[in-house]
Amino acid sequence: MVAELRQRAPDLRMVWMTCIGEDFLLEEAFAANLPGFVHKEDPLDVLFAAIEIVASGGRYYSESIVRRRRVSRADPDHYSRILSNREQEVLKLIGAGFSNPEGAAMLGLSASTVQSHCRNIMARLDLHTAAELQAYALNNGFVDVTALRVHQQAERAGNPPLPPTAFGSTPPAR
Repeated sequence: MVAELRQRAPDLRMVWMTCIGEDFLLEEAFAANLPGFVHKEDPLDVLFAAIEIVASGGRYYSESIVRRRRVSRADPDHYSRILSNREQEVLKLIGAGFSNPEGAAMLGLSASTVQSHCRNIMARLDLHTAAELQAYALNNGFVDVTALRVHQQAERAGNPPLPPTAFGSTPPAR
């Protein structure tokens, strides 16, 4: 969502407030180059300072957000050191409940390539079943539960799969 907002309104000065601590979403927000980023548990004066600084053209990342990122990046098991960008994209779509062929169509890949990425992801993360793969995606912020439920409801109703933007930013074309 962040990347889509930035694409539609690149000059928009915004402060992103989050309750999310998952590393993937935090990295996605940093990659979108947000001018302001605070955590919902930060004191109110931190939010006011962020708004003031960002409105005047500056950048503001709260200490709690910066600390969280520093800690996650120091972790040797941090997902970005384990999974390639493409594997992260595949994990996001498979975690959201898309089949290998659906994920392949969205990423412009063959279903066998997506399946190969899934095998690599599972090996690197020491996961053994598709259920463990989906649980990892949910527990680590690659997809949110609400988006997964919406996708499952659409699938049950016979509607076409949701676009990747329903689960965050659109995976980049490669």
